[in-house]
Amino acid sequence: MASLVGDETDSDDEEQFLDNNKQKAKLKKDVDELKKNNNGGSRRLRQRSLGQQLSVQPVSKNGHCLYIAILQATRDKGLLPGSVIDTGRWMDDVLKLRQEMIAYLNAGKGEVVRNLIATNMFGTVRQRIQGGITRNNTLKDSVPSTQWGGGPEIAIMTKMYDLDYVLLEKENAIKGVIGNNIITASTAILVYSNRNHYEWAKVRNWTTFMRQTPAQVQIKF
Repeated sequence: MASLVGDETDSDDEEQFLDNNKQKAKLKKDVDELKKNNNGGSRRLRQRSLGQQLSVQPVSKNGHCLYIAILQATRDKGLLPGSVIDTGRWMDDVLKLRQEMIAYLNAGKGEVVRNLIATNMFGTVRQRIQGGITRNNTLKDSVPSTQWGGGPEIAIMTKMYDLDYVLLEKENAIKGVIGNNIITASTAILVYSNRNHYEWAKVRNWTTFMRQTPAQVQIKF
């Protein structure tokens, strides 16, 4: 199981987080170089919307969309959890992710677990994570809404994998940001579509994004 940030870890887990931090530093360095090489001297560009500057990546509507979106968005950047949960089969990857989250909850440690217990959500959240897994310990092809992921599952993954993310709201187009609006080079960009489906997005061009940052977000390096 991947390391729990701030909790006891074994040596393999510590190595995963060292690698993850090195990758975050590399991503930051790459974007810093772009910023340095394109600083000043360029004509003013017409302001582009957030939707124009991002490329939304479609995710299947099978009830596992949050897990798939986070795995794909982080894998694209070489970060946890996608960097280490990568079997080449999405069902095996989501199964592994759900299993690691259940193990985290069962360990009973950390602020997220304490908050879930305090708000009487622990059993509900654990049940819907476990609900995506069959009695034979395989992943269900699709799950009902009672077993979808949401805010509590994102909080668990944020704690487990040192996840940095922003959540964008989308209907026919991207409307704005839900909560935190700071984007860094290592931020996973999640897209919440029509209030029932998760996808993820890539920045089309970092140079343009830095020079013409959409009003809804802030860039921090």
